[in-house]
Amino acid sequence: MSFASSGASVFYDFTDDFESEKDIVSEVLDAVEGGDVFYDIGANIGLYACFVGTASDDIDVVAFEPSHRASSELRKNIELNRLDVQIRSEALSDECGTASFVDEGLTQNHLQSRAETGTADATEVPIVTGDSLVDDGETPHPTVAKIDVEGAEMQVLQGLDAELSRPEFRTVFCEVHPRKLPEYDSSPEEVEQFLRERGFSLETLYERRSQYYLKAVKDDHEE
Repeated sequence: MSFASSGASVFYDFTDDFESEKDIVSEVLDAVEGGDVFYDIGANIGLYACFVGTASDDIDVVAFEPSHRASSELRKNIELNRLDVQIRSEALSDECGTASFVDEGLTQNHLQSRAETGTADATEVPIVTGDSLVDDGETPHPTVAKIDVEGAEMQVLQGLDAELSRPEFRTVFCEVHPRKLPEYDSSPEEVEQFLRERGFSLETLYERRSQYYLKAVKDDHEE
């Protein structure tokens, strides 16, 4: 598998992400199987989408990335590896419409938080709920997902409420940002409670700086 490099900063961001998250990538690859639908939510340049896409021809991958710069790199990597990945330019949220989006390099892109209202470099991007995309037939029902949205975790989860309640949606990998969640009127406890109430058991896979990665597995699918 290959990844495009459009400059030193892109290469650094990619290698830093891979080194810090290679164990999570392995966990995700162990979790997916033939016939799955994998949602890469906050796909960035496609680290997870590409690894999962090459794991099996029988896994549908849907990558969500509203950042213009990151999605450009994502498309290059999908094409470079000759993968069949559906790329969505919307940001997943708890409602449909538009929202301000802050594009900070490649690794810190995020929906504008309450604390950042009025940020000069924010742009408007389409937002949509995951449930509405499935209901409208635009994306298939997910079975496994990775979420990395820099503090907007609850909005993504709430917008996928109906899907998360389906037994077939069995595994979620979610990077939780305790310092950023309050800026979106949420908390790590709320994220964890939301997942538990939908039948998931939780495991913390790793902690790095001020965030940590959760693995959430439906009780019926625990090993």
